[in-house]
Amino acid sequence: MSSKKILLISLCALTGATLVVCLFILKPIQITVPRLSFSLSGGTRALDVELAMGLARKGEFEKARKVFEGLLLEDPKSVSVLNNLGFIAAETGAATKALEYYRAAIELSRECAECFNNMGSVKWKEGQIEEARSAFQRATEISPDYSEALLHLAVLEEQDSNFSKAVSLYERAQKHITEEKLKKWVGLRISLLSEVPFQRSLASEK
Repeated sequence: MSSKKILLISLCALTGATLVVCLFILKPIQITVPRLSFSLSGGTRALDVELAMGLARKGEFEKARKVFEGLLLEDPKSVSVLNNLGFIAAETGAATKALEYYRAAIELSRECAECFNNMGSVKWKEGQIEEARSAFQRATEISPDYSEALLHLAVLEEQDSNFSKAVSLYERAQKHITEEKLKKWVGLRISLLSEVPFQRSLASEK
């Protein structure tokens, strides 16, 4: 999240701006948190996997892709390698290719939470909201503590003005978030959104 976004959140909370103004300024961003997988299967070579993961994390996607493609030739049924190739394709703007990799991974394992979450991220960016929601929900069914997927669902509910559902999902996600800035952002959204029924009640009385 940008420092500007964090500053807006802080100012909104500190100045006591009305909730309507706050929510207008702080329209929920489209958080998409794809995740790389690190698991070995079959003949995948640990050192090559580690190398490719490191390259991907540094944004050296073309180099990482070549290493993962080599690993896939060696182990065509590696769910984690397919997921990671999907991640790289998505990060480099190749949405169709990314979805192909995720579908291939899911065909091999219906229990790959990262694959469903990552697929949902691509679907969301492509504007396929309900398909994205279904993918995120499946990720949380597989892994109920999956904070990234819970955050995705929370933002979708907030965008639909389902604030109580959004708060519940944010609260679930917050318990499993380790990154401090993101954790604070989630806490502020919970605080703001929890005030919506009260603010609406006041408005209706005027």
